[in-house]
Amino acid sequence: MTAKEYLGQIRKLEANVIARVHELQQVQQAATYLTGISYDSVRVQTSKNTTGFPTSEQLADMELDIERKIRELAETRHQIIEQIEALDNPLYVQVLVERYVKHRKFEDIVDIMHYSYPYVIQLHGQALMEFTRKHHIKTKE
Repeated sequence: MTAKEYLGQIRKLEANVIARVHELQQVQQAATYLTGISYDSVRVQTSKNTTGFPTSEQLADMELDIERKIRELAETRHQIIEQIEALDNPLYVQVLVERYVKHRKFEDIVDIMHYSYPYVIQLHGQALMEFTRKHHIKTKE
């Protein structure tokens, strides 16, 4: 895993949480729609959920999964921020926080840091190398 991939975990985990929350909201919304009741035939009560709608247990499981993923995101985010802040050069810290924690585009980082685009790209590369060295991140082979 490269430093970029390692630092990119925050964005990946955030996207995963957002997708799971969206999925839960869609399922909950679908479950609230009422379907028509057909009295044309006699139905036998079964224990299996045949309605196509999730049970309250399934919804609770989805919510617990989301909570676990949010905790994982918070822990990973905290760990990565601490690792970034452990770098000695404050410019490296700033560029990595802006890029990987705040998910800013390089163009926006240029405006924030008041440096040229090529210099910010250079800083980013140097910061990644320093992060890799300091935290013993393996490079791709």
